[in-house]
Parts: sequence; structure tokens; C-alpha cells
Amino acid sequence: MTLYADDAVVKLVPALPPGSPDTYTGAEEIRAWFEGLVAVNWKGEIEILQVEGDTVTTESRTWADPTCQMGIAPLEATLVYTVQDGKIKGWTWTLSDESLAKLQAAMAALPETGGEAFPTYALVMALGGLAILGGLGLALLHRRSPQQG
Repeated sequence: MTLYADDAVVKLVPALPPGSPDTYTGAEEIRAWFEGLVAVNWKGEIEILQVEGDTVTTESRTWADPTCQMGIAPLEATLVYTVQDGKIKGWTWTLSDESLAKLQAAMAALPETGGEAFPTYALVMALGGLAILGGLGLALLHRRSPQQG
């Protein structure tokens, strides 16, 4: 959380599962979201695509127990961060069309296969892992010299 501004805003596009929050505001909400990631064994990879002024654009791939169990990991998304005064002020996570289609198909198939309903909190936590992923990526970015970009 040291990389985040106290009033940071995190936005998920789309909100998943439907009806769940699409925005987390402030260090307390974001911290609580991060803490849930431990329960779903979240891990991720990030690639920084572009740094322009106070905006950082990345691509990410994430894995968590729920998405692995559904056979749809990794989920792929684009994250666009705003950094001000050395802190992450906010970011928007946008799930790729391909990952969204895989996720929707897997969730629709659950009742047909007799599986248990997919726990809402688990999906939100799996997606929430992107926040940590982005923070780690930006931490690496800050270590780079100005000549490297």
C-alpha cells in the first residue's frame, strides 16, 4: 500500500461478477481487497507497454484458484495507471474480450455440469489481484533510470 495514494481509486471494467462493485476507493477499501487475494492463491505477470507523463499502460496475466479450477487462467487485461507525486493515484483494469468470453462461458457452464455455484468473492478476489500486479510493475518502473524510459 506504500505505492498508493490514500485516496486512490481502482476501477474494474466490467464489474465481475455482475452486480459486484466496479470501483474501490481509498486505501482502506483497496487494502481489504488485497488481503482477500491470499485466500485464492493469486499470482500474476505484467508487461509495461507505455509510460507517458503520469500515465502507465500495462498488460497483465493473472492466475488464482477459482480461474484455474474453471480452466480459464490466465485472465488477460489492460491496466492504465495514473501516478502523481510518486504514488498510484488510480487505475482502470479492462478485461480483454477473449478473457471475458472465456469467463462468461465457464460461468454459464457451471450449473450444467453440476458444479457448485462459483463463489462471488473468489472471482472478485482473483480479479483484484491485478491491483497488486500493477503495483509491483510500477515499483519496477520506478527503479528504472530516466534514460531507459
